[in-house]
Amino acid sequence: MTTESVSAPVGFIGLGNMGAPIARRLLDWPGGLTVCDVRPEVIEPFVDAGARAVAEPAQVATHARIICVTVIDDAQVTEVLTGPSGILRTAAPGTVVAVHSTISDRTAQELAARCAEHEVEFVDAPVSGGAPGATRGSL
Repeated sequence: MTTESVSAPVGFIGLGNMGAPIARRLLDWPGGLTVCDVRPEVIEPFVDAGARAVAEPAQVATHARIICVTVIDDAQVTEVLTGPSGILRTAAPGTVVAVHSTISDRTAQELAARCAEHEVEFVDAPVSGGAPGATRGSL
């Protein structure tokens, strides 16, 4: 890993049962952490711990060069990436989007192609181990 990638700002979208414990492990990331979730109450503890909070995925992409997405399903992942307030609206070329949600192969391929059009790297990065594994950092 290069010094640049270790200090690149990180964004995290989706602070549910899996996302919140993963994102908590990134609070001390040298480049800083920006979080986004549709539920303001789940964002508060991250802000209290030093993270930046934003209202939309597009805003995450203005602050972060590595963005993790952990939302519920194919439709939500697609909206987060390509919707009117999606990551691809503002992501700089070279941004990396790692999707930890369980999505279909077809959705992953379609989103990878859409990201490539914007020179954004798409990584289908599902996790296993559940919320306990996320909390322990053993996914």
